Amino acid sequence: MTLSASVASALLSCFVLACAGQSRSDAKSDTTSTGDTTGTTGDTTGTTGERHVCEAPAELASVTNPAGCTDYEPSLSTECSEPGIVCIYDFCVFPNYWGYREITCTEGRFWEQTVQRDCQPPTCPGAPLVLGAACDEALTPGPCEFVNACQDSLPAYCRAGVWETECSEIETPPAFSADSNCPLYPPAVGDPCCPRALAPVCDFSTFLEDGNGTSSVGAATGGSGAPVWTPTGPIAECVSCNPDSFVWEESNDCE
Repeated sequence: MTLSASVASALLSCFVLACAGQSRSDAKSDTTSTGDTTGTTGDTTGTTGERHVCEAPAELASVTNPAGCTDYEPSLSTECSEPGIVCIYDFCVFPNYWGYREITCTEGRFWEQTVQRDCQPPTCPGAPLVLGAACDEALTPGPCEFVNACQDSLPAYCRAGVWETECSEIETPPAFSADSNCPLYPPAVGDPCCPRALAPVCDFSTFLEDGNGTSSVGAATGGSGAPVWTPTGPIAECVSCNPDSFVWEESNDCE
C-alpha cells in the first residue's frame, strides 16, 4: 500500500529502510531464533511454528476420593458430614506444585488437615526457557514451564538434547470479544502477539495517514514535541497476528 500523507511516507521510509533491506521473512526468522520465550514457536521441535492447542493443565492430580469429599479442598474447621473419611488433594502438578494435603472429617464433624507435604518439582533452568535450546535430559527432563505470548504456561521437555513442547497454546477462550481488538499503535512486524486476543486483521492506514506519529518523527529528527509513539521495527499499514508463529506479519486483507 502507498501512504498518501508525506508524514506517513517519511515515517515508513525511516523505519522500514532503516532495517537495511531486512525482508519480512528475515524479521520472522530473527524473532524465531531469539524470541522463543515469548511464544513465537510452539511445536514439538520449537522451530517450525505449527499450532497445537492443548487443554489447560489440571490444578489437581487425578485421585479417587470417597463420595463425601468435595471436589475442591474444603476450608479447615468447616462442617463435614462423614466422620472418619480422608480426602486427598494433590496439588503436586505442573506448573504450580502447591503441595500434597490430606483432609480428614473428625468425630466432631469438622474438616482437619492431617497430612501436609511439600512437592518435589522437577529440576528446571533458572532462566526463561528457550524452545530449541540445548539441554541435558539426565539433569532437566521436564516438564519445565515455557510461557508463550498469550502468557500460557506450557510444559516443555528435554528430548534428544533440545527443549520442545507439544503445545503452542492452551484451550482458553478469551473473556471478551476480540473481533475489533487491535493495538493502539502499529506493532513492529515480527514482534510477538497473542492471536486469540486480537482481531483477524488490524488496519493502521488512517492512523498513519492522519499523521498521528508526527511527534515521534519530529523527536527522531531533532524537531520539537515529546514522542508519544516510537516504532521498534518495520511497520505496515495492515497487519495480522499469525496463529501458528504468534508474531505480527503484514497482511493484504484490510479493505
